[in-house]
Amino acid sequence: MRLGLLWFVLGLVALILNVFVAAVLFAVVAGFAAHQAALTWQREREPVQVVTAVVAAAGFPLAAAFSHVTAGFWVLLFTVGSLAAALVRTDKDELPMREVAYTLQSSLFVGLAAASPILAFHEDKLAALVLFVFVAAYDCGDFLVGAGSRSSIEGPIAGALAVAACSFSLQVMSPEPFVGAVAWIYGIAVMIFAPVGQVAASAMLARWTDRVPALRRLDTLIVVGPIFLLMLRLS
Repeated sequence: MRLGLLWFVLGLVALILNVFVAAVLFAVVAGFAAHQAALTWQREREPVQVVTAVVAAAGFPLAAAFSHVTAGFWVLLFTVGSLAAALVRTDKDELPMREVAYTLQSSLFVGLAAASPILAFHEDKLAALVLFVFVAAYDCGDFLVGAGSRSSIEGPIAGALAVAACSFSLQVMSPEPFVGAVAWIYGIAVMIFAPVGQVAASAMLARWTDRVPALRRLDTLIVVGPIFLLMLRLS
């Protein structure tokens, strides 16, 4: 709980201050998250490029701080780099694509999650803050209720209620681009896709029970982040 609260405070302050400050913070967390995810595969003796995964994930939000184009170029660069690194290795019998797949699985989605608030910042600074606060509200409700519950749905329901409260507050204020009922459209998207991101994060791991605290700071953004960005671009 304390780690989650610290993450919320640091993330909120960083997004308020500057896009590059926020990018550095999200890059650090993404790097740790990718490292933890890659190690779960390494412990199972699966081929994975741990260093490449860390660099790839951490570089995503840093590249996103400059523009959408540099973020896209970074994805292409580390994908090709991972494939090249796998091809030049001669001390293994595994197919190169297997190693590339585990590496990208450990880094690509984490990097995109961390880059989402940064990319949203380019659309609108308030949008980046709303995305982060909505996701944090969901995480808070999910943890506070779900951690002590035997039911797997009570946590997500509590998280959704927390997002609903944030959506109502945003509707009352009605700042651009969240005027009126638009705030609820974004809020409902978070309610629906936040738990999907948590499941997706578990699917990235060798064992879904593996302890990956850094990844859990970003897991709800894995699906919500790209959906939120798409909605911003289409609005």
